[in-house]
Amino acid sequence: MSYLVGISGARGSGKHSVCRALQTEFKSEIVSMEKFFSDRRVFRYGDIADWDRPEIIRYLSFRDVLSDLKQNKTTIFKPFSRKDERVSDEYTYKKKTNEYIKPTKIVFVEGSYIFYEEEIRNLIDLRIFWMFL
Repeated sequence: MSYLVGISGARGSGKHSVCRALQTEFKSEIVSMEKFFSDRRVFRYGDIADWDRPEIIRYLSFRDVLSDLKQNKTTIFKPFSRKDERVSDEYTYKKKTNEYIKPTKIVFVEGSYIFYEEEIRNLIDLRIFWMFL
């Protein structure tokens, strides 16, 4: 069973950088919430996309991945591609395959809204709010 360590904080605060450093130290995996964005829910202001809303997250897919890891199962999911601004639908299946995450003793989960949904919060064993000033 994987021990899930959640690291949340503001965009650009260094959550992913901290997770990469910890990943190397603990030989663990990282689940980044950014890979669970939904291209269908992005709010736009003219040509500018607003990525700072919890509504853009595919929470059911995110939950399923974390649940699989908690049960010591390798998990598969369809990642969001910020480059294409699309989820792996027919368009991106041709360009990018699904991603797999193998369970490790510790899995770092990072994202600005990982504690937003109660069901996700309850899956995470240790919650950290990262704030770099």
